[in-house]
Amino acid sequence: MNDPQTNPRVYIVSGEALDKGITHGVWVDITGTAAEIEDAIIAMLEECPEGGNTWEVHDSEHIHGPLAETRYSPTTLAHMGQMAVRYGAAWLEIAFHLDNYDLSAEEFECSYVGEMDLVEYARQLLEDGALGNIPEAARPYIDVLSFASVLERWGGVVEAGSYVYRGIHSGWPTPRVRLERPRYLLEELEEGARVDDDERHWLGARSL
Repeated sequence: MNDPQTNPRVYIVSGEALDKGITHGVWVDITGTAAEIEDAIIAMLEECPEGGNTWEVHDSEHIHGPLAETRYSPTTLAHMGQMAVRYGAAWLEIAFHLDNYDLSAEEFECSYVGEMDLVEYARQLLEDGALGNIPEAARPYIDVLSFASVLERWGGVVEAGSYVYRGIHSGWPTPRVRLERPRYLLEELEEGARVDDDERHWLGARSL
């Protein structure tokens, strides 16, 4: 999480000019306040020869994700810039994955696990006792890949870019963070949820 993005900015263009095949816009530093960003947009529109009341993001630098042809509020752009500077790629990856550039610092910090892949995280949980006290002789029979699949499909664990996050469920309109560890969700699964082959494999491993 120590990869802050320097000078994140977006290229904002007039929608009216773009409709006429003309690109009239301005690069806006989004590390400032929402009011500063709005002032820069208004100034660009006022200077547009074609006139203009609408605008959109046409390009970006040091911001992850396809922001082009999208209109974000100055408040969202300012938040995006602040989070990019504070948390770097780790915040940008999950914001892009969820398509939620209003993701708060609290939500991010609660969900962020670290720079690793999903299998590495599953292995870490196993080593930390997520499946209980497994006898040493039984450990070679634990299917780490199946356990990682359960974490992803049922445990609210997400791999985005080169980072892992927990407690995020894709069906929610906005991310809501669950502070309990994924193993509690897995225990609920064991107590009665329908399981497929991957989950049955994992549950069978747990009974060892």
